[in-house]
Amino acid sequence: MSEPDSDYTLTVISDRFAGGYAPAVHVGEDVAIPIRNEIHAFAYAGRVIQAAERAVYDEAVFRQMMAISAGEAHTAAALVATLRSTRTRLVDDATDPLRFDPILLSTSRQAEVHVFLRGKPVFALAPMTAIGHAMGVIQAFYVALHDQQYQQVVSETYKAGPLRAAHVVDDLSHYRTESAAWL
Repeated sequence: MSEPDSDYTLTVISDRFAGGYAPAVHVGEDVAIPIRNEIHAFAYAGRVIQAAERAVYDEAVFRQMMAISAGEAHTAAALVATLRSTRTRLVDDATDPLRFDPILLSTSRQAEVHVFLRGKPVFALAPMTAIGHAMGVIQAFYVALHDQQYQQVVSETYKAGPLRAAHVVDDLSHYRTESAAWL
């Protein structure tokens, strides 16, 4: 992977927009990927988890083959390459414009998930960090649903205007603790 752009971060939040709340994956300051519905949230998360698990699996296969073949790195790498060639291609529709690629680093033989934005490498994630990100997308979907309901209840019960109700919902993030661990 070429040197990633350190200006990028990956954040998942429940975003407020004119019609209410929706989850979105933010890549840096300029890119937001809206999560359209529950199916999209799970498809996005599943794609990220697939990449993470493939990377971890490849690392385990490599380590096992190194043990069996008395340290023959070429033999172990060849087996991993053969295994990869038998897999179906990962489809990026749910994560577009992001792509998550499972990687086994050639130098350290450790698993990583490389993240690309429109084909440009932006950063690498440890597999468990990638899985945490996937869980954050699912969580943000449900948080956005709750945010929408809360805004409606505050607006109707307290006769607060839509903007005042939205501020109340936005302030809730100061009170959410444990359940926000993935976000």
